[in-house]
Amino acid sequence: MNSEPQLKLFPPKILFTRPPYFGFSLSSIYSQLKQKGEAQNATQIRDKAIDELSDWLSDFIAIARIALEAEPQLLESLGVLERN
Repeated sequence: MNSEPQLKLFPPKILFTRPPYFGFSLSSIYSQLKQKGEAQNATQIRDKAIDELSDWLSDFIAIARIALEAEPQLLESLGVLERN
């Protein structure tokens, strides 16, 4: 005789015969997890693109400051404000 207590939360018959148990199905959970993963991937791609654009813009501004050193109005027309 086995004296260890057995824990039965849900009998297997209930788990596998009623797919939308508790108001959701495994396919809806899978779909939500898939969408979450896709959203996280899209966020990583966006963040990488923003970082690359920020690096490019920093280089552009540095070159524009050198090239337009004699004409600060042109630099200002690019939206680059010089600190006084």
